[in-house]
Amino acid sequence: MFLTVILLGIVLILSFWSSKSIRTSMRLSAGWSHTCFINDLGRVLCWGNNGSGQLGDGTFTSRSAPVPVTGLDAQAIAISAGKYFTCALTTVGGVKCWGANDVGQLGNAVSEWSSPLPVTIHGLEEDKIQSISAGGSHACALTQTGKVKCWGFNGRGQLGMGRESKFESVTEITQLNENIISIAAGAEHTCALTRNGTVTCWGDNQFGQLGDGTNERRPLPVDVIGLPPAVAISAGKNHTCAISHNKKVYCWGDNRYGQLGNGATEVSSRPVETLDLIKVILIDVGGQHSCALTGDHRLACWGFNRFGQLGNGKNADSKIPSSVPSISRPILEIAAGGEHTCAWLGHEKIICWGSNSFGQLGNGSTAQQHLPVNVLP
Repeated sequence: MFLTVILLGIVLILSFWSSKSIRTSMRLSAGWSHTCFINDLGRVLCWGNNGSGQLGDGTFTSRSAPVPVTGLDAQAIAISAGKYFTCALTTVGGVKCWGANDVGQLGNAVSEWSSPLPVTIHGLEEDKIQSISAGGSHACALTQTGKVKCWGFNGRGQLGMGRESKFESVTEITQLNENIISIAAGAEHTCALTRNGTVTCWGDNQFGQLGDGTNERRPLPVDVIGLPPAVAISAGKNHTCAISHNKKVYCWGDNRYGQLGNGATEVSSRPVETLDLIKVILIDVGGQHSCALTGDHRLACWGFNRFGQLGNGKNADSKIPSSVPSISRPILEIAAGGEHTCAWLGHEKIICWGSNSFGQLGNGSTAQQHLPVNVLP
């Protein structure tokens, strides 16, 4: 991955493992049915489902076009959208979240209400945070010293603390060493990437999404088996994918809709290579689909496609990567949501496709789209 990223006038030093061409997503993120983006001024804009306040505009009204998040006390430098909540990392190093809080996903040790405005995550005040990842109903933060701290729902052990519980406030995963360089929160599981390319996962494992060769739930981290050294990871509803050091894609877990991309539909508790992808520089995993960007600017998606989330103009599932056509500009980031997908093309140009019942495509309508449409300015 590139070692230095200049974003919003701020130099972020990222100690990722090796390849200088692997990219990371920080400005665009898709939740189950909402989407958020950080503009050139560091302001967060969100659109789509707002039933739990996940758009952060102080209301519970869904929006089919972008609206600004209110109440952030600093510019945002990274955004992560969970199922019904959203978290942002700001220039002052603090993490704020908004939206659903029924199982403590806002990190304030309360599970009685939602917040349509950002609240500070308690327990991270003394940490310098380098990245965040929001999952189904939990979230994790990675400190600049390589520690991982998680909060929210823990009913499947996805917080990695060795026990299961309804919810927890911010807690450090002490079983991990301090060589973690990337984290990925899925629906009810979490994975971490180490500096030497090893991937370790914990939480729900019903479909083998932890990659340890079993289907046993793990409240403590376990290593993924049979995976070449990795440089990037992404976790979805019940499957996980990684980019290897030689820029190929490997996935594991649920595969009933072909979301592992290996031409089959059998679930796999060990990594399998996704077909027809080389020189991959970016990957993002959604609910039951996956998308990857290659070095020659090809964007391909695979898996569940009932709502057109693969962007190929069809609604049939695909067991192998299928190219998204008619994108004329280079793609800088991709974001796979629950049943929709978006891409950032630079400046403030964003396109989206797939399910749109709450306006999560941001084009001013709620009509489903099988091909990319422009997000309104």
